[in-house]
Amino acid sequence: MIPALTPDLRKVLEAVHYRPAVSIVLPFDPKMTAKDSLSTSLKNTCDQVEKSLLKQYPAELALLLLQRLRNLLNQLNYSTHKKSIALFLSPVFEKLLYLDMDVVPKIIIDDSFEIRDLIDCKIVSRQFLVLLLHSQHMHILLGEPGKQQRILSAPIEYSLPTSIKQADQTLEQLMRAYQLPAFVLGEEKLIGIFSNANNCTGSIIDYIEFSGTEKDSDQIDEVLKPYLEKWSDWKEAAVLQRLKEAGKSQRLTIGMSEVWKEAMHHNGKLLVVERGFHFDGFQPHNPYSYVKDAVDEIIEKVLESGGDVEFVKQGKLTDQGQIALVRFY
Repeated sequence: MIPALTPDLRKVLEAVHYRPAVSIVLPFDPKMTAKDSLSTSLKNTCDQVEKSLLKQYPAELALLLLQRLRNLLNQLNYSTHKKSIALFLSPVFEKLLYLDMDVVPKIIIDDSFEIRDLIDCKIVSRQFLVLLLHSQHMHILLGEPGKQQRILSAPIEYSLPTSIKQADQTLEQLMRAYQLPAFVLGEEKLIGIFSNANNCTGSIIDYIEFSGTEKDSDQIDEVLKPYLEKWSDWKEAAVLQRLKEAGKSQRLTIGMSEVWKEAMHHNGKLLVVERGFHFDGFQPHNPYSYVKDAVDEIIEKVLESGGDVEFVKQGKLTDQGQIALVRFY
């Protein structure tokens, strides 16, 4: 609970040398990691925080924050099904979040908290789907740089439009299930037929002529290499495509006010924000909150609800008021 903002407390908050805001992001997946390993990681993190605080702040203040940190760590739930944690603490505040995303460990000691720092710690997936049209078979692969795994195979007769239509429907279903973009590789004639029948063009990165088979993983890697080097652009395009699809299915909310309402009701599946977009002074925002940006508060609520957050370049959400939310329902 946030304490009342008394005059004495205000002095503490306004005194720069009494305002370290410590943000810690760590992998924490007890399902997949032994408790001893997690304990070692947490201890190492404490040691790093202690060293940094003692170097920058008075010993009394550093020890206060370290005690708060240990209290938070003692509260950890080792039965959680989440993948990571975020801890926030200051002389007057402490908070623990469980996150459903893989992260790179990070410690930030500053004058204020930035919840959006969590998103920059997220490990970006570079997975994709590959529809391989070869001879009289189609194969759908789940791929990432240097690796492909076949997840579906089926016979196909490219003289029959119904077979191509079936391949199109199957790929569309898998793209929705995996929420991944796709490449279509294959013989020129097959690609031509498929591209004319395709209904999910927005999520397909490109159609590429390819004469190999699903076993030629090195050749597939070589063909896709130029695209993977621009992965952030393709990732952004896929995110924007998800917004379009959500709009068609009436599950898209846009604009700061409406997105706020949905996020506060834990109805955020995917939040998309223009990078650098801040919103201070939003009316429902608590002026005494440890987060001073209403966008950061929305990000926090979406993450707490098990949703995801993505940033896109400035100007990509002009028509949406720089912020958009795909709802769970």
